[in-house]
Amino acid sequence: MGIARRATVAGLAVLLAVAGCTPGGSDPLPTPPQFTSNATLVTNAQDPATLRDGGQLRIPVTRLPASWNPWAADATSDTDEMVDAVRPHYLVYDAAGDARPNPDFATAASATHDGRTVVTLDLNPKAVWGDGRQITADDWVASWRALSGRVPGVRAQASDWRRVADVRAGEGPLQVVLTFASVDPDWSRVLEHGPLPADGVKDAAAFNASWASPDSARWAGPFRIAHVDRMQGVVTLERNPRWWGARPRLDSVIFRTIQPEALPAAFSSNEFDLFDVGLSESALTLARSTDGVTVRANLGATARRLTLKEDDGPLQELPVRQAIVRAIDRDRLTRTVLEDAGGEGAVWSNHLLLTNQAGYTNQADATGLTYAPDQAERLLQDAGWVLGGTNGSIRAKNGRPLSLTLTADPGDAQAAAEASRITADLAAVGVQVRPVSGGGDLSVERVTLSRYPLEDAAASLTHSDSEKDLARRIADEPDPVARNALATQAAAQLWQQADTIPLYQEPQVVAVKNGLANVGADALASTSWTAIGWTR
Repeated sequence: MGIARRATVAGLAVLLAVAGCTPGGSDPLPTPPQFTSNATLVTNAQDPATLRDGGQLRIPVTRLPASWNPWAADATSDTDEMVDAVRPHYLVYDAAGDARPNPDFATAASATHDGRTVVTLDLNPKAVWGDGRQITADDWVASWRALSGRVPGVRAQASDWRRVADVRAGEGPLQVVLTFASVDPDWSRVLEHGPLPADGVKDAAAFNASWASPDSARWAGPFRIAHVDRMQGVVTLERNPRWWGARPRLDSVIFRTIQPEALPAAFSSNEFDLFDVGLSESALTLARSTDGVTVRANLGATARRLTLKEDDGPLQELPVRQAIVRAIDRDRLTRTVLEDAGGEGAVWSNHLLLTNQAGYTNQADATGLTYAPDQAERLLQDAGWVLGGTNGSIRAKNGRPLSLTLTADPGDAQAAAEASRITADLAAVGVQVRPVSGGGDLSVERVTLSRYPLEDAAASLTHSDSEKDLARRIADEPDPVARNALATQAAAQLWQQADTIPLYQEPQVVAVKNGLANVGADALASTSWTAIGWTR
């Protein structure tokens, strides 16, 4: 549900679809991407023109923001969620997380990469702030200065704007030229939301203190903030009368605060129109038993991986780690853990990309390190870990048993199910696994991949000079096809290194009221606020 995870989500983006990426040159947009994904939307997709004109959408949030500045240091995911329909969006993302310019705000975008990435953005002259002022290069310059550390005293979140060395007007106030500090394949990330109005970020006092109330003059989206009731914890959005794009189908959007544990029952009692079920079996059961409700499931942006502590003990040995890869039946584990979660999920076999992101390749198949317990036993046997001793079911080497610990919280049903399967699979090849409350040799963790997953590849590619060189090349390669080839090579090395083992991609499960269209389990897509509505 895009409107419930504004700050967390994922895609492969340098984007031939956004602009030319040839070093030293620029191509007209759009250039078709050279690879595709299997990502889909599960949103009851409908032509907005066929939907009812009017109605409201009721959305749960945890708390109201103290400041309405979405870049303030204390801004939260709830802040992002509530301002998403009222702020500029210069990019829109599809289900795979790939971007294209939003014509409501940008009429053209291009990039060159000759030593530095230089982006030229032509602004839509119809785009205006809530008081009717055009959005111009001055707003971009002021926002860049505030968010890149150039304005003393500004209390802002860490920002991609720090990667930009200069922002200036181009051929007039409706053209912006952004010069990055170096070649930056992920340059489009900076453009996603565009600027805030210059008067709201011009100095520390404006940035830090002037956003206590949601001044409608500072927004530029299809909706505007009409009313905030802090006593009741309710924020009401209404159609923006100055909006120049497609007319929103909804009259209003209502955000109301509620504690997460109370949300399933409140939804079932018709207090909200949608909510993110997550992997809660009880919440899913309640949603499915509620009249007039549909559960929409898709592949989400989160996944689970097994981390192997290789700083001491048997896991220092590569054959032992690779044997664990070959011993765990990840397909069975995925089905077992997610059988009651409302969505199938997917076995995950690539450290750098999710299964529904463009360029994903199954590295288990590509490297040959697939589930094969007989081969796992051979790896261990050849490495000197043999069955025998007082307990013939546990392997040992030089008198030391092959015994590992696994961190698992017994109160976490998902973790308990994972631990049970991993323990059984490893026992079948002679590896003993004991549960511990913390600090285990093995541990399962949840990871969230962004729409720009290769941006952080360097954090994983640290084991050898070869991996570090790949990381540098991925960071510097602006062509998405060439970059994906490098990422595929890197993912193969990470799979063979086996210090972490991707397990499965979790489902995104969203309960919605029947008749609600163009919203739900939208994978890595952005929310189209003008398209959401109710069927006739």
